[in-house]
Amino acid sequence: MKKPAFLKFIVSTSALILVISLSACVEPPPELNTTVAEEHIDVAYGPNGIRNQMDVYLPAYRSSTTPVMIFMHGGYWKLNDKSQLTGYAEDFRDMGFATVSMNYRYTDSSINYVQIMEDIDTAVGYLISHADDWVMSSDHFALLGFSSGGVNAPLYGYGFDSYNAVKAVVSLSGAFDFTDPDFWTGTSLNKSYILAFTSGVDENDADNTYASPANYLRSVPTLIVHGDSDTIVAVAHADNFAAVLAANGIPYNYLRLSSGHSSFYGNTTVENAIKNWMQTYLQ
Repeated sequence: MKKPAFLKFIVSTSALILVISLSACVEPPPELNTTVAEEHIDVAYGPNGIRNQMDVYLPAYRSSTTPVMIFMHGGYWKLNDKSQLTGYAEDFRDMGFATVSMNYRYTDSSINYVQIMEDIDTAVGYLISHADDWVMSSDHFALLGFSSGGVNAPLYGYGFDSYNAVKAVVSLSGAFDFTDPDFWTGTSLNKSYILAFTSGVDENDADNTYASPANYLRSVPTLIVHGDSDTIVAVAHADNFAAVLAANGIPYNYLRLSSGHSSFYGNTTVENAIKNWMQTYLQ
């Protein structure tokens, strides 16, 4: 039996009123206040627990063009965490950059440079996907790493950046070419730590090539900061790579310090050099 037309009208009108009423009850999203700084701590960017966490520091008065700096800690790919470079992340946040200090997986029998590059790529993708939410750039990123992080930064920037988002790299006391004899003869580090990263069986293994930033040279402006009394990564190795960058026409600056492996902390010369590099190539 058909419903009378007037009942259809009443039902349709009631449904419309209900939809309008429910819509009126929905709270609008809060206005973003980009005039104040924000922090987001222990953000999970991937599926691997604490090793896939990052801390995000957003500056006051940011916009969709605010560039992003990602910091990667040292520790032989087996130690330390994102807190190691918190001071740098906060300092550069205060200079107007969106900054991120990230963890990545430690090496073991199943994790080497390939999985660490996957972590960095996942982190970059996560940041890009949240660029609108956090009000920052989605395509102007810089990577800064210390020691093992100083290997990760150029390795990802040259060879594994699937988003083509990395516009500058900073390597503090990092290594660049695991086929360079000056690296192997000049390091006091237990070689098993390095081979766990490269997946090589010894210092002559061809697999060391594929874990080397020098194998993937690309024109990403690179700042090298290295101490001339570094016993973990000999300064001769950094000298060699600076010469490689020069020979290949890749924009670079080489800040050679009278110091050891980690004495750049609190060094205003280093911080100013990084700031100038970011202002030149990232902003």
